[in-house]
Amino acid sequence: MSNKPQGGGPSNPNTFVAPKPGAFQEVRSNQDASQAYANNYNYFISFQHIATGQMAEFKAFLTEFNDQFVCNWDDVDVYGRMDPISTFRGTKREISFAFDVVASSLDEAKLNFINSQRLIQNLYPVYERIGRGGFSATSIKAPPLLRIRFANLLAGRDGEGIEGGLVGKLSGLSYQPDLEAGAFTALNQVIPKLNRFSCVFTVFHTEGVGFDDDGDFRGGDTFPYPTSDVFRADLEEPIGKQASAEARAIASSLTEDQLDILGIDRAGININTGLPDPILRDPVFLEEIRDSNREAEQE
Repeated sequence: MSNKPQGGGPSNPNTFVAPKPGAFQEVRSNQDASQAYANNYNYFISFQHIATGQMAEFKAFLTEFNDQFVCNWDDVDVYGRMDPISTFRGTKREISFAFDVVASSLDEAKLNFINSQRLIQNLYPVYERIGRGGFSATSIKAPPLLRIRFANLLAGRDGEGIEGGLVGKLSGLSYQPDLEAGAFTALNQVIPKLNRFSCVFTVFHTEGVGFDDDGDFRGGDTFPYPTSDVFRADLEEPIGKQASAEARAIASSLTEDQLDILGIDRAGININTGLPDPILRDPVFLEEIRDSNREAEQE
């Protein structure tokens, strides 16, 4: 345990105070390396409890991802026949994934911890109140169905943001704070710097899948990994095609240090993926570069 804070609540200097209103927005706008990367590429993993709308969202340090598709058949063995008579029943999809939740400050650690609590709460159903404030185990009003979204790996074909996520159920969730990585400590409180989660998510097919009579896939050509909002513009150009003329011109105007920070070359190609970098299509980024170039010309 480390980094014990000096300040805290007014009554006890060793007790953490709750995050102030707007703290989450402040943390999201804090441009440390991991936050800047997540903000730039919209790399957040979001969980929504469908019945209540409660959200839990984390920077997506995805460490494991296993998307399993299982075809179920009824097989009947018949005397004298070498192969069974197989009747197709359906295809199930189950995604196992793990992710780390990392904090670079006490405020971010607090918010990560709150979101961790919300995610665990989202595994429970909604109960209907009976009589005078009572609840019963048989009065479940809504099950804990979830909608999960991460870029194009956990996404449906339609909808922006969390509305474009996959719908289903969490069959399992493991929460493991990594105390070896350190924690912020105070009186009766431990706020881990690093939380590890692993999940087993059964996907419910809310969109049409399978082929139609013309041989077209009903779920769209990009099923099961539709292009995320950030990379949607990539579909306008064949994979591997060079960056646009404007993107190449912008890239060629940058200094070597700026190119290194962005991880692109002068042709506008991302040095890690070998593809045109999507930041060169970002209208906000492009306008900032244009303003910078105009100021340089005026000087």
